[in-house]
Amino acid sequence: TDSARKLLRDIERYASSVGCRHRHLVGYFGDTYERDDCGACDYCLGELESVAGAVDIARKVLSCVARVGQRFGAAHVANVLCGSENEQVISRRHNQLSTFGLLKDGAVPEIRGYVEQLISQGFLRQTDDAFPVVALTSEGVALLRNASAAPGLALSRQRRVVREREQRRSRVEAEAWEGVDRELFEKLRAVRMQIARARGVPPYVVFHDTTLREMARVKPQTMDALRTVYGVGARKAEDLGEHFLTALREH
Repeated sequence: TDSARKLLRDIERYASSVGCRHRHLVGYFGDTYERDDCGACDYCLGELESVAGAVDIARKVLSCVARVGQRFGAAHVANVLCGSENEQVISRRHNQLSTFGLLKDGAVPEIRGYVEQLISQGFLRQTDDAFPVVALTSEGVALLRNASAAPGLALSRQRRVVREREQRRSRVEAEAWEGVDRELFEKLRAVRMQIARARGVPPYVVFHDTTLREMARVKPQTMDALRTVYGVGARKAEDLGEHFLTALREH
């Protein structure tokens, strides 16, 4: 029914809105949420991030909506902007539009989120039909014509896990090298390679890089000190210790 579809659209706009979820929810029912930060929703917990160049992204979205004739839904607009060559895009030759692939670095759900946010902010409108389409509002037309028409416009997206993982990996790697004598580490690697070739085994079977880094950090000079290095132990110290101690003492 029309009322059910309207409720569904309201839920979609709530999910894609920028700001405290509690504030939006309370406002939907006509009340005012007094606190600045609820401390519980994804926005207030910092699980979303602001998008740099929001106005530029918004204008690309608006341009794409105009290019497809304002006759398609948010998902199709997102597919065109992402450069998706699915059947619907190709059959309508929307892969030949100037806006095709303009936001190819983003995923379709992310771009669709931008469309929904522009709807909630009044730059686009969405019909309540069974197959809703998005179209420009007067505010959207104004922004498309003039980039300075909406100086306060903001867009957000879920934090990209891959980017955070890479940043975390870089931070961990930097910490792993803290205090390590790089020149000595390379000498120890050369010793390890000689032993590995002589025994016909991979270098990591002799010692892992983690162990060599620790050697190059603490620079043990005796067999007893070498045994305390992470990854050495009594057996390997007895078998391989003198080779590495020689390199450590000569450095």
